[in-house]
Formats: sequence, C-alpha cells, structure tokens
Amino acid sequence: MPTLNDYNKRSSSTTFQTLQSRKKKFTLDDLRNDKQFQETAERFLVSVGEGEDVDDLFGYFRGADYNLLDAGKMVSASKKFSDEQKLDYQYLRNKFDNADVGGVIEWARAGANVTKEIITDPTMLASLFLVPWTGGTSAAARIAAGKAVQGTLKAVANKEIAKGVAKGVAKLPGQKIKNPLTANQMTAFAGGEGFLYGSTANFTKQSTDVNTDRREKINLKETAAMGAMGAAIPLGLRGAGASISKFNKSMDSRRQARIDGGEDYKGDIIDKTIQMSDDVIEAVTPKVSRLGAFIQKPTARFVRIMKENKQLEALIKKFRYDTGRSVSGKDYDVAQEVSKRSFYEDVNTYNGKFRDEFQDIVNGLKDRGTVTIPQIGSRDAFFKIPFSKRGKTAGVKQTRLEYQRIADETNDALAYYLRTGRKTVDVDGKRVSLEKAFNMTEKTTNEIALAGSQIRSIVSKIRKDGVDAGLDLGFVKNYLPRGFDYNAVKQEIKNLDKNIEGDLVKELKRAEGFKTNQEVRDVLEDIINPTSMVGKSYTELVTLGRGQARQVGYSKSVPKMTKERKLTNIDETKISNYLDNNVENLIHDYIQQAGGYVQRKIHLGEDLNEFGERFIVPISRDLQKKGNELTSKEIKTLENIYLVTTGQVAGIDNAALRALADVAIVGNQLALLPLATITSLSEVAVPLVRGAGKKFLQKGKGEDNLGDGGIRLLFESGNKYRKMWWNDVVKKDLADNRPEALKELNRFNRALDRAGEDRSLAMYGQGFGRRATQAQNKFFKINLLHDWTRFVQLTSFNVAKSKMYDNLFELATNKRLNAKKTLRLENELKELGVNVNDGKKWVLAGGKPSSKFYDETFLPSAARYVDEVIMNPTAAANQKPLWHSMPSTRWAFGLMGFPTAFSNTVVKNAVREVTKDIRSGSIHSTPSVVMGAATMISIAMFGNTLRTGGKNLEDIEEGKTKGPFDSSLSNEVLKAAFRTGMLGPVESSYRASQDVEYNNLIFALTKNFTGPAVNDILDLLSRNEGLLTVALDKVPAIGLLQTTNPEGYKEIKKAVRNLDPTTVQNNKQKESKPKPPLRVSTFSTGGLVEGDFKVPYTKEDPADRRDPNTGLPYSDQMEDLLG
Repeated sequence: MPTLNDYNKRSSSTTFQTLQSRKKKFTLDDLRNDKQFQETAERFLVSVGEGEDVDDLFGYFRGADYNLLDAGKMVSASKKFSDEQKLDYQYLRNKFDNADVGGVIEWARAGANVTKEIITDPTMLASLFLVPWTGGTSAAARIAAGKAVQGTLKAVANKEIAKGVAKGVAKLPGQKIKNPLTANQMTAFAGGEGFLYGSTANFTKQSTDVNTDRREKINLKETAAMGAMGAAIPLGLRGAGASISKFNKSMDSRRQARIDGGEDYKGDIIDKTIQMSDDVIEAVTPKVSRLGAFIQKPTARFVRIMKENKQLEALIKKFRYDTGRSVSGKDYDVAQEVSKRSFYEDVNTYNGKFRDEFQDIVNGLKDRGTVTIPQIGSRDAFFKIPFSKRGKTAGVKQTRLEYQRIADETNDALAYYLRTGRKTVDVDGKRVSLEKAFNMTEKTTNEIALAGSQIRSIVSKIRKDGVDAGLDLGFVKNYLPRGFDYNAVKQEIKNLDKNIEGDLVKELKRAEGFKTNQEVRDVLEDIINPTSMVGKSYTELVTLGRGQARQVGYSKSVPKMTKERKLTNIDETKISNYLDNNVENLIHDYIQQAGGYVQRKIHLGEDLNEFGERFIVPISRDLQKKGNELTSKEIKTLENIYLVTTGQVAGIDNAALRALADVAIVGNQLALLPLATITSLSEVAVPLVRGAGKKFLQKGKGEDNLGDGGIRLLFESGNKYRKMWWNDVVKKDLADNRPEALKELNRFNRALDRAGEDRSLAMYGQGFGRRATQAQNKFFKINLLHDWTRFVQLTSFNVAKSKMYDNLFELATNKRLNAKKTLRLENELKELGVNVNDGKKWVLAGGKPSSKFYDETFLPSAARYVDEVIMNPTAAANQKPLWHSMPSTRWAFGLMGFPTAFSNTVVKNAVREVTKDIRSGSIHSTPSVVMGAATMISIAMFGNTLRTGGKNLEDIEEGKTKGPFDSSLSNEVLKAAFRTGMLGPVESSYRASQDVEYNNLIFALTKNFTGPAVNDILDLLSRNEGLLTVALDKVPAIGLLQTTNPEGYKEIKKAVRNLDPTTVQNNKQKESKPKPPLRVSTFSTGGLVEGDFKVPYTKEDPADRRDPNTGLPYSDQMEDLLG
C-alpha cells in the first residue's frame, strides 16, 4: 500500500519535459497488467461505489475529463473522501494522467468512453439548441481548452447568460438578430463559448485536486489562462479554413424567408434546428459515407457527384429512383420532376405482364386432385435416409389431401407437345392421341394443343423483344426450357464414381463427344452447382464471350433462348428420367430470367463491357472535362451495383463454404424467427406512416373503392383476402380466387402466390443451396409469414390507389386549393411516378379502372407505394448496402436486410415528410406519421405480449423491464419501437453503446451492425462461447423457447455450456482472482457491517449495489451475462 510519501503532489510548476519523460515510461495497457494498480483501483472503486476493475476506473476518470456533469459530481464526492480514498485517488490519477494510451484496442476503448461521455452530457443538447450553432469551431476550442467536445451554458461569470436562463430563451445572446451572424460574429461567439467551457472545466478539475490533496489551493490565473486558450482556438481554426460560411448562407436563406422584410426576427428552437441540420448534413456526409456502407443504399455515395452529370444522375436513379431526396426536406418548396421507373420496376412490370398471361393459361389446365410427392426417406424427399436403398431410389406417393393442380398426365402431355409440336405419339409403330399415350382423364388433346400454342406465343414474344433490343439470338423450333432433376443427376454422379454409366452419362458421351468419365463428371457437377447456370431450371447458361470483364465474382449469364447453348445435341427423350418436366415451373422461371435479360440489354447493357461503354466511359470523360472525374473506387462501385442489380454476381463456388453460408443465413432464420409473423403484425400500420390519404371509414368518390378511407380499406382487403385464403387452403374449389386488386398487383410481380414468391427469391439469389432454400420457404409458409406479407401488400396497394385518387381528385376539382398545398400534393404524386396533368384528366373523365393511364401509370405507381411501405429487400431493389447482397458477404448480414431496408425507405420518408411540414409551416403529414408510429408501437407491444405469453405484463407491473429509463413501461415502449424497425440505425447504435460497457468500440459496433453469424464467430474467437453452446442457438425454433420460457432456456444453455469442452472455463481451470488486502481504518473496529448503520456506498449484499451507468443492480446484469 503506498503512503503519502509515495505521492508527489502536482503543482502548477511541473515542467513539460518532466511530463513527457513520465509518459514514455508506461501505457494504459501496462497499467492493466500492473498488480498494484489493479488492487488499488478495485479497492478505491468499491469504496466509492463506482465499479470494481481497471475498465471502470478508466471510464470514471474519462467521465470527469469529458463530461462536465460527471466532473461536478466528482467535485462533490471528493469532498467526502477518506484519507485512504484520497491516497488511492492521488496514486491512480497520477498514473492515469501520465500514461500513454497504448495499442489499437486501447485506443478503441478510449474512443468508446469519450464518445459515451460526450453524448450523455446534458450540456451538449443545451449547446445545440439554445445558442447559435458555431459549426464546430467552439467544439475544437473546448478540446484544446479542456477535455470535452461540447460547449456549456453553465454560467460561471456571465450575468447576461444567467439572466437569460432565468427569463427564457429570448434573453440569450444571439437570439434576437437583425441580420444573420457574420463569420466574425460566429467566431467571436465560439470564442466566448470556448472561454466559458475552458474556464469551467479547469475550475472543476482544480476543485477535485484540492479536495484530494493534489493541490494546495485553486489557481484562478490558471483558470483564466485555460479559458483564454479556449477562446483563441476558433480564430485559429477559422484562419485554417474551418469557417462556417456555408452555414451562414443556409441560415440567411431560412431567416430572410421567415423575416419577410421585418426589422427584427427572433429565431426559435425549431428554426435553429433546421438551420443547423442543412449544413451539418452537408459537412458530415462525406465522412459518414465511408461508414454508411453498413446501412446506406449503395447509390447514396453518388448523391453529390451525380449533380455534375445528367447521364450519371439518370443512371443512379435507374438503379434506385429515390436517390438524392433530402431527408431534411429542404426541397419542399421546389416543383419536382415526375420520377422515372427504376430497373427493378421495369423488370417486374415486364415480367409481371407475361407471368399474368401465363398464369391464366395454366389455371385453365388445373383441376382438384391429389399431388405426387416423394416418399418419406426416398432420394427426392427433403429428409432422406442416407446409406439406405430407399434413400437411393426415387420413390413417390400420392397425397391424401386434394389441391388445385395440373395432373401429372396433363403436365407430361403438355411438355411433350411443347418439345415436339405433335398431337400424336408413336407407340409400337402406331400413332395414338395424347389422351391414350399419357392416360389423360382430365384434359383432351385439343386443350393441350391450345395451351401449348398460347405458351409458345409468350416465349416468342419475349424472344422478339430481345431481338428488337439488339440481342444476337438463335432460333430453336419447338422450344421448352430444359431443367435437370437435381437428385437424379446427383445419383448419376455417385454411380459414375463406381464406374456405373447411366443413361445420362451415355447420352453425353454419344451426343456431345465427351471421351472420359472426368469430362462428363465435370459437366454433371456444373449442373447441380447452384452457382453455375448450367442446368438450372430457369435455363441460364454461363458463356465467356465478350462479357468476361472481371475474373473474380463475375460471369456473363445468358438465358437459353440465345444461340450460345451447351449440351445442344442430346436427345431429351432418352434422358427424360433426369429432366424436370414441370412445365409451370420451367416457363415461370424462363419468364423471370429471360425478361430480366431483355430489360438488362435495353436499359443497362448486356454485360459489364457494354455497361462500361454506354455509361462509364462517356460519364468519366464529361466529368474529367469539368475537373471532377470518377475515382477508381466509384467506378468499381458502379460496376458492382450493375452486377448485383442485374443478378450477374457469381455465387459461392466451394460446396463447404456454401454449406456454412446456408447455416449462417437459413440456420439463423429457422432458429430465431419462429414468431416472425407476430413481429410483423405492426406492418399493417406502415401505410399510415407513409401517408395514407383518408384514415377512417370514409367512402371514396371513385369507382372500385378508389378514395376509400384507410380503415374501410383494411376491412375490405381483409374480407377479400380471407375468402381467397379459405378457398386456397380449405375448400380448394377454384384454381384462381384472387381479389381483383391482388390480380392487379400480381401484374407487377408483387404479392405473388407461394410458388411464385419462391421463384422470385431464387431470381434475386436470396438462397445458396437447394435444400437451404427449400427449408427457408417451408419455414415461412408454416409460420404464415408468406400469407401475412401478401395480405399487407394487398392492403397497402388498395391504400395507395385511394391516396393517389384522393390527391388527383383534390387537384382536379378543388378550385380554392392554395399554392402551397397544390405543390405538396403534386410532388407526392410525382415522386410515385404519376403525371399530374394526365391524372387530372383521367379523374375528370370519370376515373375508370380500365384506361391507358390507369394501367400504365396509376397501377405501377401504386406498386411503387407498396415497395415503400412493405419491404421486399431484394438485391435488385437497392434498398440495402452492397455488402448485404454480394454472395461473398451476404451471410454476414443475415436478418439485417429487412431493418436496413426499412430504415432506408420507410423511416427516411417519414422523417422527410415531417421536416417538410416544419419547413413549410403547415400540418400535412405529421399527424399521419405520429398516428402510424403510435399504432405500430401499440401493435408491437401487443405482439410482445403474445410472444412472451403475458410475461412482459408481469415485468412491467413489477418494474423488471430493463432499459435506459426508470419506468418499466417506458422501456417496454422502447422495445416495441425497436421491434417495428422505426428507429432505424439508432437501435444498432444504442445496443452498441450498451456493449461498450463490456467490449471495445470496434467489437461492439461489429456485433451490432452485422448479423448473428458474425456474433457467433466473435464469441468463438473471443472464447466467450464454445461450439456446442453456439450450436444450441442454431436449433430450429430455439427462439420460441427463448421468448416463451426464458428461464428454461437459460437452464438448458447453462447445462450445455458446462458440458461444452470448447468453452474456456471447461478447457482451462481459471485461478481465483486474489482479493486485495483489506485496509482497516484506524477510526473503527473491524468486523461485518450490517443492520441500519449509515455506511455510504455499501450494501449488506454487494450484488445489490447498482451500476451507476445503467441504474440496475449488478445481480441483474450478471444473470444476463451468464445466460
């Protein structure tokens, strides 16, 4: 234990050289490993109730250095320090002050502590809202003057400010202005603020030093000197280019508009916030954009530079139509152009048209009956019996239940007709009808021929569009896309490895000229490899050609309608047992892929080379002339966006890595999302947040419910959807019982039926392996998420039509509409892609739901509205960062796609609408946003009650709901807001700030801005968890147990952790940490302290002490940490 003689009292005469020599001797890392420092820190912190280890000590000191509130608390507490506490404080403080930070990890920890102290200092908000914003110069002054990054209004010696606080904001300096503050005035104010902070910070620090015997008395000259230093910094920064002229211009524009020629203008808090936000956003965006890769849309980085080139702007908006819309709403008073359709919308509109036409054809071939499915345990079953005879054979059986389906015989006859164009089949030298050849009982030969001709017409139309677009296509007579049976081909490979040649191997050697078994095996492996286009059911083939522009992660992919075809010579009649003959699947997939290919050629270029020639080269040349050329990183980003948007990024080729990625994505979904539908209940209120026109039971003025109120639409949509669902799931009498509105939405490839939705996922590469995708789709069908999503999409579509009709009707008929309201309504419509003049003409002509405007403008715009309220975060939509979409990194962001897209679309749109209201001084969207947010939170709270079986209600009643607030109900509301996704990245930031208490900043940010797979890896690497413990959290539906029976889950996890040989405590017996020697005060007799004695900073049970950072007992936190 050090004595008084071991400490040197710091005096103002301490030289800089002495301090430097001391600093070079040790770092904070060294202090962590210093046994004496550890013991002293623990003794001191426990005695003052501020923690118990070195991490807590560093946070304690930084709180006093960077947070004036904490500094004031330390001044107060230090007055009561005992002699022992003073000695400990002197020793610890001297060591801390004279230590270098150390390594990267220590820097990260220090940054996390400092950031937390800055954010939690209440004077930060005071500085932001109650004084003119100084653009950061006063903040820099305070860094130099003291150890904080924000200003303060704490008036130590300024009577005018003290008087202003007493009488209100109006008396504060700068609150009444005749003209906006000049740069000189701003610098002067920043200097004054810097003086106030510097002097205050120094005064509080000296006060603590005096209380702990580190100083004899307070040196007011030093206080004044530190204040003067703070005042001088803004002038130096201004001279170095850190002025705030841009802000002055922004403030000038805003205030002049509001003053309107008046003599004086008193800026209110809202005004100051608006004025401040514009410049802050402009100043911060370039720096934040580097971090924005975690949360922003991939097009966000081009917002600034696209203003320099019209072609670049058009390209970026082709990728993502809403790029460049300011979340601050500063363009509220500018007439917008009609927004054009994005590539994602073009593809969906094009494909939806043909899909809808094809669906009508196949529905005519459906009848009610049983379906052929694989036998349990057989080769083609989802769960097969390995190493068994049944597991190697393709056993099938008929279902007991009946469905609306195309009978197997009908399907086989249709496939035959499409491949041959014949109505007859040669059997034993005789030509027989399709009925006899395929034993058809439900359909006739003529019905098959009619359907086949109609299907061939669809394929021909798509081919013609491709030729017209400039694609060099061949022609295949009697064309049916080829798809291979995955399990049959896989079995063929196993047989080939045993030197057994099946029909497929023989045909490949005969027709394609392969000589060796290895050549054939390579082709078969390509067919079953999901990253290869060979043999896929949607019939894309990989070709090198002119598209091979990037060796890694890119290949030119071309649908089979082109003349570059592999395996073109094989006779499909000889390998029928290896082919997928499901015509419905083959044509659906062909439409999706071939349609996307045609649209790619039209809008963006057939391959990366053509994309570069059409866009990158001319854009770069034009920008270069203007002295603002694209950087190599920007070019690469544009190329990556192109590849991801058009689905040309190669997948994970290694089978083992692909399996791990499937576990990371689908495994976590199965484990953590059994109650996902309950979580999604709040989505039904999202249209309110976006703006839903009339809200209640109003009857619309247009035909087909156009203009109806939101609640009426909700009831009507629910009634129609339940009738469809009851037919599809229970009665199964009709092949197509969709409501008319759902048919309209399906025309734009939205809210597809279950099979169509599965195919849509495959189109955008949402899955890696075949079985993983099957498991994913089955899971979301079982938990009803597919049905719920379709219902809320249908409801949102109806809301969109009513909202748009309502706006158009108001604009067309209300002659007393003022200019401000007119502009707002018109801009809302233009952002959805509506030509207002055409729309008004349509309304005045009766608003019939059967016109060119209705089909080509009104409905596509309603489909866009659906995408803006009900997230479908596919890669092509560009609603989430590239990292979330690239196959090589997508696994790391599992479960993050939806909240990220929600934040980038719904949340930003809502904030934008509210800021427009603030700027315009009108109440247009804010009530809807507030009502929608409140409704979403209420539904989410109800959902949480369902998830927990009512336990959350008990926790609220007993005050056990954990969170940052004192009120359990407030914490429950915050949890509900998190579940809705409406807080966007704030949730991840909040959770990261909580993790910083236990981890360094980088570790905390990584865990909270990535998916659960990264968390698992970090837990394993840091040895927090073992392999078995991590595997437990991947058990399907384990999330259900976590939610409904958390205590039971904790017990199971504890038992698994104890059995896990890879867990640290089971792998290495830790030595008990020796307790520091107890120093007994000479003023009292030793012994156990209990009863009602007023002993500060103690409890009878130490576990009952409260963490000063969270306000919660340490016992509660230990329960969370131990699971």
